[in-house]
This record gives sequence, C-alpha cells and structure tokens, in this order.
Amino acid sequence: MTEYSSGVRGFIRICANVSAITQFLHQDMRSFLDKYPNVQIHLSEKTSTEIIKSVKNNIADIGVFSNSYSYSTSEVQVLHYRRDKLTLIVPSGHPLLKRYYTFSDALNYDFIGMHKGGNINHVLSNAANGIMHDLRMKVQVHTTGFDTLCTMVNSNLGVGVLPTSVAKLYSRIFDIKLIPIEEDWAERKIDICVRSRESLPKAAQLFIDHLSTSESK
Repeated sequence: MTEYSSGVRGFIRICANVSAITQFLHQDMRSFLDKYPNVQIHLSEKTSTEIIKSVKNNIADIGVFSNSYSYSTSEVQVLHYRRDKLTLIVPSGHPLLKRYYTFSDALNYDFIGMHKGGNINHVLSNAANGIMHDLRMKVQVHTTGFDTLCTMVNSNLGVGVLPTSVAKLYSRIFDIKLIPIEEDWAERKIDICVRSRESLPKAAQLFIDHLSTSESK
C-alpha cells in the first residue's frame, strides 16, 4: 500500500485527442514511465469535447485536449500543457503555393476535413465564419488518424489543415507542401483537465506534475 500512496505503483486513466498524443504525449508518457515503471496507464483517444465530459463524469482521471471550446470552469480544473500551430497542407503544384496571402485565399478551394467533432474542424469553421466565408468541406475523413487526410490531399482532392509538426512528418511520406497560417487562431492551447488535482490518486498527481514541467525540458 505504501507504493500506491507514494505513487511508485498505480493506474492512471487518460483521455487525449489525436493532436496531443501524436505531438507531445507519447514522449512525456515514455519519460514518466521510465521514472515510474510500476505505474500503468490506460490511454483513450477522444475528441476534445468528449475528453472534458469523460473527466467530468469520472471516466478518466486526466484529460489532454485542444482548448478552443466554451465550457463551465466549475466542471473541471484546467492546467496549461503545450501550444501548437496549425498549418495548411496542399498537394505539390497547387496554385496556393504561388499565391497565398491570408486564410481567405485558401477558402476558395475545397477542403478535406477531419472526423466529426474534431477540434481542427471546429477551429476552421470558426475562422471561416469570422470572415463571413463558406468552408467547402469536399471530403470529411471519419478516422482519427492524420494519414488518411494526407492521402486525400496528396490525391489532389482538396487542401487540409494539420498541426505543423505533424504536417512536417507526413510531408516526408506524401507529396504535400506546407503553407504557414499567420492568423492568431492558428495557434492552439493544448491543456490538461482534471476534476480536482487533490482528489487524484498519487500516481496521477505525479503525472500531472510531469506534464506541467515537460514543455521547459
């Protein structure tokens, strides 16, 4: 019991969105488990809105989500984790590679969208609505991974938006090009949510501490 109370041994339930898992969380989990090898982690991939609900309803101890939604601060406690930047991806030879000034230029073309309820779709819709422009979602990919979206863009079915680090990774595999999005909305907060840090098992508290300091490492 001493090992559980100290956090050396334990079980942590985590929900995270695909952006957090792919960019940051996998590395931070590895370094945490190197330090605490007797801790077990159950990781579920969910959308950001589902993550907040899962933590609120005690389905998960910790949530890691893209924080661009409205929610009641009485539902969960929120802590800063990371930031990422969204980037436009286009097929090689696309006209936007020669002429791109603002995101409104991209909105003249068909988009490949992520799965329903995904944060990137939410952010794109808000950005298009903010400048009174339609978002033409030609194809919506109903998988949570990024490779299918890249395949569609590579096949010249439309353009898409991904986190920059993810887009750079896939540009080595697919014949796609990256175009920076300079608008403020393209920078996202990746945050941690819990019901109450004090009520978490000790192992989960230690993991929160680990995530909270990971950006400076």
